[in-house]
Amino acid sequence: MVLTASLAACGNTADTDDDATTPNAGTETTAAAESTAPADDDADHDSTDAAGTAGALSVSVQGQGVKALVLDDSDSSGEATALDGKLISGPGGCFAVQPGGQPELLLLGDDTEIGQNPPTLTLDDGTAIKVGDQLNATGVQVNVADVEGIPQQCFQGAADTAWVLQD
Repeated sequence: MVLTASLAACGNTADTDDDATTPNAGTETTAAAESTAPADDDADHDSTDAAGTAGALSVSVQGQGVKALVLDDSDSSGEATALDGKLISGPGGCFAVQPGGQPELLLLGDDTEIGQNPPTLTLDDGTAIKVGDQLNATGVQVNVADVEGIPQQCFQGAADTAWVLQD
């Protein structure tokens, strides 16, 4: 009871500064403080995330064996850098690259050919890279949280970053 009274008192103090009518402020503030303060925090994070991902990248899953995460819109911005690591069937059976640490998911353009027997990526220049081979390419590193459509099982054990493969 003491905690409830303290929370109500805190709510009244915060809204009294903003409200011109003090009698209504006590009634509205208590309800608002208890119901909207946490929701506002969550809404701010959700709207930021939604705004961040809405204009960001989206993938669809292709393949039955090793899954390819194919960009729905291959317009990725960022500085392209060298991508060197072992091509693997990573977390959740998704194509990934392992540069030495945690596996980093690969996001592929729709022009990358995907083979399943054996699992292979064929780049624009015709280079075929099988799972287990060294991948030397160019890519843009992105945060996984900024990519929509990645299956939950592909997140398990993967790094927080992924690579948009630039052939």
